[in-house]
Amino acid sequence: MGMASARHRAADQHEVLFGHDAHHHEVEHGAPIGAHPAGKALAIKRATDPPETERFERVEAFTPVAVDLEAFAGSFYSEELDVTYTVRIDDGKLWMRVRNNMPQPLQPAVRDLFVGPQGIRVEFARGADGRVSGFAVQAGRVRNIRFVRKG
Repeated sequence: MGMASARHRAADQHEVLFGHDAHHHEVEHGAPIGAHPAGKALAIKRATDPPETERFERVEAFTPVAVDLEAFAGSFYSEELDVTYTVRIDDGKLWMRVRNNMPQPLQPAVRDLFVGPQGIRVEFARGADGRVSGFAVQAGRVRNIRFVRKG
């Protein structure tokens, strides 16, 4: 049986892309992990004392076309940082710009989650109407810096 890839997201929203087959999963370091019988979740046991288990739910990769990206374009303000980030579409890709800095590309990961340079994660939030209302940025030790859509 050939190897395939599956993307999984943990409760704290970090993701892992695993290669797998029908019988077992293996992470890069060779530590075995157990698969949910339906193939929708993974549990990783860490060699700690006591052992820790982390659960990952399977998520579908997001491969948007330009029209899908329109929902994310706009200006977003962070009160905590007192700064506005601009998100725009250029050549069918999403770009983020802070002040007069060079725009940075955002690569789609899963629905509403994009990854930028140096592992910056931008997770968009939606309001009750389904429209993008803001986003949170994760970068290294920086967690949940919130931005709200302007106007």
